[in-house]
Amino acid sequence: MEGRLPAFASLIQRGVSAPLQTVSNASPIIWTSVATGVRPRKHGIRGFTVAGRNVNATMRRRPAFWNVLTHYGRSVGVLGWWVSYPAEQVEGYLVSPYMVFFGPRKPERVQVTWEAGDPRRAYPPELLAELGESVYVAADAKPEELGAIYGGADRSSQTPWVWARDRSYYEMALQLMETRPVETVAVYLQGIDVVSHDLSYFAYGRNVNRARKPRVSPEEFEAGLARVEAMYERIDELLAGLLAQTPADADVIVVSDHGWEYDGTNHLNRNPGVFLASGPSFRESGRFEDVSVLDVTPTLLALLGVPLSRDFDGLPSEAALRPGLAAAARWVDAYPLPSVGLTSGVDGTSPDDEQLMDRLRALGYVE
Repeated sequence: MEGRLPAFASLIQRGVSAPLQTVSNASPIIWTSVATGVRPRKHGIRGFTVAGRNVNATMRRRPAFWNVLTHYGRSVGVLGWWVSYPAEQVEGYLVSPYMVFFGPRKPERVQVTWEAGDPRRAYPPELLAELGESVYVAADAKPEELGAIYGGADRSSQTPWVWARDRSYYEMALQLMETRPVETVAVYLQGIDVVSHDLSYFAYGRNVNRARKPRVSPEEFEAGLARVEAMYERIDELLAGLLAQTPADADVIVVSDHGWEYDGTNHLNRNPGVFLASGPSFRESGRFEDVSVLDVTPTLLALLGVPLSRDFDGLPSEAALRPGLAAAARWVDAYPLPSVGLTSGVDGTSPDDEQLMDRLRALGYVE
């Protein structure tokens, strides 16, 4: 894939990179560990559902980085992060994963559900109307627009909604970076993961913990893999657009929650993800090995000069940060914050929970 991912390559060439050790094979668990710097037994998110309910932010037992930054008076914007609904009050904005919601069988405009009234999709709530024009519609995503990432409804049924989702959050991020500038912006994009699941389900059926041969022809498998590679290229384009609107002297961190094996096991074996970082706070042109999803938030807070909690299971990465930054980090015993960033008693259920369950079933996450 050399030369096909220029935005990713530029970060690698200018900064540091490493395989990123993970803590689970389930995205809500891992992304909550990324956001909190602690293991699942502490943050309390242990899967996609709890007692038949979708996990939500009211169940999180440790503050996320957006809560910590808000507590210390630092502005932050978060878009599309796992387990960030209902949207919490922050110094800046938070756009939950329920802001852009396309189920595999219900690709309607999300404005229909906004009109039904759910201000918890975003903070501040007025973003619901402010960002409406940035929402792409999965039903309107034609094959010619999707291009090489689309293999037809019988081969890649998830592609239209995930591209609509990622393009929506990308457009929202660009708009908010211009109209509501904040110090730290975090954007979650899902396309590579979903298209990889498409290929895995098509080629192998149910995923297992051992490698096996595809149940499709080599030609069909290669065509599916080409769609995955094409999605990498499309996400690289979105990354390039975000970088173009980012100040030249900004620090940039790119992480995945896990890696992937295209052998029928997908990421059940907790495959390492990727860590890329570039900017004034990071070393230049280096590759290292020892970094975990638990280290991401401590590293972020250290480069911002925000105190770190001794409750963290991770540490600021000395191998990634410029000499002295990790050692200079200030520590507190614990953050003087509630166990979750939400007001006690907030209802975490959503009118869209069943659509989310449909999507999770289609991806093979839940039965």
